[in-house]
Amino acid sequence: MHSLLNSLKTQKISQNNNSFLFQHLPTGLGTTIGNCLRRILIENLYGIAIWGIKITDKKGIVKSNFTTLTGVHETTIDLISKLKEVIFKFSPKHKELKEIYLLKLNINNQENKEYIITAADFQSTEIKVVNPKIYLATLAPHSSLQIELYCRYNWGYLSAQTQKHLLTKIEDNKNENIIVLDSSYSPIKKVFFEVKLVVADLETEEEELNLVIDTNGSLEPKEALLKSLETLGEIKENLVKEISSL
Repeated sequence: MHSLLNSLKTQKISQNNNSFLFQHLPTGLGTTIGNCLRRILIENLYGIAIWGIKITDKKGIVKSNFTTLTGVHETTIDLISKLKEVIFKFSPKHKELKEIYLLKLNINNQENKEYIITAADFQSTEIKVVNPKIYLATLAPHSSLQIELYCRYNWGYLSAQTQKHLLTKIEDNKNENIIVLDSSYSPIKKVFFEVKLVVADLETEEEELNLVIDTNGSLEPKEALLKSLETLGEIKENLVKEISSL
């Protein structure tokens, strides 16, 4: 079998979508590798997501998803839905891994015209907003809006019920009226693969595996593939140690 390293080709479909072609694979190995990498990419890669939100409008702190916002065109549910579309990654200034990261937005519109709020209005030295131009809300004249986003670095999908314990970790116990959310931490939007049989010569049949990775922009497809392979390497290393000790 040829070296996989020398038989791998890549094609950039778009900024966050790449295909990776593994060539010269023995018959049956393409599906095995494809399934394994797909599961790791979708389920085991880490990313940053919002798990809690605190909103304060002109009248004070919003106490639930169903509270009517004052001076904001959007409903609370609409605003939260938009906030969940914001994508994050660590900024170059990030230095250490913490359990909770806080991003704040504080807009006090004293003008006689509406103010368009986008994700670029959030400030943080640790976390960078990948899609800063995304629209969040429209603030009426002489109105204010403060938003605190509580984020964390994790993997997989976690329900709001599962994440409620994080409220106890808020400093100074300022966890009242934080709306806890369901969170998808995966940086992967979609992964699919296709295996094709190739006749190498009269006596040899090989397979080609075409793996397509589509990310949310917080991670490049190449980085995602490398991280999935690192995970496989760690699994192999741990298994070798366990088996060797038997």
